Amino acid sequence: MTPVVAWTTEWVAPYAPNVPNRHWTILEAAPFALSAVADVLARDRLRAVVAPAPKAVPDLLRLFDRPLVLWPHTETYATERRRCLLVPEPERLVVDLYFAVTRRGVPYPENDLAVVLARLVAERDLNIGIILAYARRRRIGSEIASYLRSLDRLPPDVAAAVKVVAGRRTSEKAGAR
Repeated sequence: MTPVVAWTTEWVAPYAPNVPNRHWTILEAAPFALSAVADVLARDRLRAVVAPAPKAVPDLLRLFDRPLVLWPHTETYATERRRCLLVPEPERLVVDLYFAVTRRGVPYPENDLAVVLARLVAERDLNIGIILAYARRRRIGSEIASYLRSLDRLPPDVAAAVKVVAGRRTSEKAGAR
């Protein structure tokens, strides 16, 4: 069976003060399997948008009450199986949400993204090393490290830990070159 990673913006709603009214569900699967996954969903009368261009995403998402988007991605790192789907661990959710907003056009307010990510990292006591490891797999490791260091809403002790771990991971990467 082809692995499918599923997540929704509804999971981060408790962490955002101005969360959009509409939640999006994201499914990620191997590129060759996207049309088959869309067909299975259509049999259950669930319409999905398959691999939309980032500029088209905001308009496409307005067409549905609860948008369902299929994107190509084959990574199963930092997930756990729940029935027939894989769901991201919280550390992966941080990276996937950031990636969806910054690369795939999901219309999520920038300020809310910062609030959500800061609260997730602090309140869920997330492992910064796992966040950075998965971000490197997404090819945005340095960008996420910089973003996490810039979050001004982190409690001082968490901000200090983020700076140490993110700085160490960034310097390790530079030293490996």
